[in-house]
Amino acid sequence: MKPLRSHPGIVPKKHLGQNFLHDPHTRNRIIESCGLSPNDTIVEIGPGLGVLTQEIAPRVKHLYAIEKDAQLSKELEQKFANQNVTVIRGDILKHDLGSLPHPIKIIGNLPYYISSPIIEKVLTAQPQPTDIFITVQLEFGQRLVAKVNTRDYSALSCFAQYHADVKILFKISKACFTPIPKVESCFIHLKPRPPLAQSQDTELLFQLVRHAFQQRRKKLENALTSLIDKEALKKILVQAKIDGQLRPENISLDSYVNLANVVRELKGKRAGE
Repeated sequence: MKPLRSHPGIVPKKHLGQNFLHDPHTRNRIIESCGLSPNDTIVEIGPGLGVLTQEIAPRVKHLYAIEKDAQLSKELEQKFANQNVTVIRGDILKHDLGSLPHPIKIIGNLPYYISSPIIEKVLTAQPQPTDIFITVQLEFGQRLVAKVNTRDYSALSCFAQYHADVKILFKISKACFTPIPKVESCFIHLKPRPPLAQSQDTELLFQLVRHAFQQRRKKLENALTSLIDKEALKKILVQAKIDGQLRPENISLDSYVNLANVVRELKGKRAGE
């Protein structure tokens, strides 16, 4: 890749998924959408060149900028020295968000290749962030908000919507970034909340959900047979009030929760025999 015109000493790193926002209109829309206040503590994921950082910092109490790129981290430290900004040189996937002063809001432009694990980390962090505002690939965002009985509905949809209310705020043209990515993006708001239908075992729930969607063309009573004996599964589906002839994309999140709870209950009974 070529050096940036605005920063000749910086060459975007493809392996880190670096695409830097340069469009001021989009930057302003992002800032306005985040509803910032002077009492906010912000965690910015992948601040990059600090385009958002410099606009957010004057509006909030403190900003923690987590940047994996050593060169960019050093530049950010110099740029925001003696300001209400703490630059953390490291990987968001390895950083303990619980160690930061809470409550926090998370803002970030997520590298497309690790969006899923970042979403999983921030949604399951304890304490939970009050709000998560992120830029992601448009296709990824559409999967986050997808509803049952649609093509984009997936295990990711179930995971995100189990933990939060999710909304696409606006789309972002790929021309707003340097270098220009191959795909369009969108800006999303995730509002963490208690699950609307409580699972007794979330690990089991998402094991079932992920396994089902890995074989999404199969009927549910066939998609889960490598986890549960077929005859036992038919009885479980009846007890969970789920039609086993339906495919994974036709099963609501509430129904998956009910299924997992029935499976857990039966496992508990067998363990107590």
